[in-house]
Amino acid sequence: MVLVPYEGVLFPGSSKFITDIPTLERVSKLATEGSAFRTKLGSNWSEALDDILKNAHDLKCSSCGNTGRVGRSSMDQYLDDVDYFISNFTVSTGGKGEVFYKWMRSTSNPTPGQLDELHQTIRDFAKRGIKESEVEGLGKQFPIGTKRYDLRRVGDKYTEYKNKDFVSSPLTAGSDDVDQFINGYLKNIKSLDDLEWKAGLDKLKNKGWTDGNALFHMKEQWKSVFENKADVIFDVIWENQSLRSSLFGNLASSQTNSRVFFNALVQNTDEKIFKFVIVE
Repeated sequence: MVLVPYEGVLFPGSSKFITDIPTLERVSKLATEGSAFRTKLGSNWSEALDDILKNAHDLKCSSCGNTGRVGRSSMDQYLDDVDYFISNFTVSTGGKGEVFYKWMRSTSNPTPGQLDELHQTIRDFAKRGIKESEVEGLGKQFPIGTKRYDLRRVGDKYTEYKNKDFVSSPLTAGSDDVDQFINGYLKNIKSLDDLEWKAGLDKLKNKGWTDGNALFHMKEQWKSVFENKADVIFDVIWENQSLRSSLFGNLASSQTNSRVFFNALVQNTDEKIFKFVIVE
């Protein structure tokens, strides 16, 4: 591939990326006249690319063996994902992609945790080919209640992204993540099939979990949450008539029988009530 000269800031002379061919190839692609990136951003493209590169200085380097920040993509993969997102979402003021675009450029002072979530989210979008026309909202408030979701697709299918170290800081019954699940998702979804709760694998593996056991461990944490918050979780499900019918089926006419069934479900992480938990 012929590299297109780029006159922006790019990387300082000491940067690990100045000889990283995969990264330089991605920068060249973005900078090429007529590229989707340049076309979408117009005359502001060079300034935007400078900001994106400077804000991603701590990423992994594919060719130089540098580990970079755990939980985030390598620089070349990230630039591919940035290209995909900007090409497929409106990032101007008021657009569905505006918040993520500001995070990419660090113009809204995102926290490290928000940037971790950004990497996880746009990687997932690119892998699944999610486009703006399929998205109802990003980072908006639920129709019912005051909590916020990450991704709501057309048809009320939700995805929540959690790029956190649940090994060192396990999910607990009193956490904000669990509060969001109970008072956000359980009050709004019609079926547990409408929710994907995705924990990022990279941080979990960095602390000792493996490809083979990470999902088991994550479901075990959720099992503990369901056991500790059984009354609250059951009551919220019961008040959501659609979710109640979906989960309890023919038993939904009897609160007593449904509670017995619920108590049995939460004892086995292979049951359908835990299928919303995903690790990748």
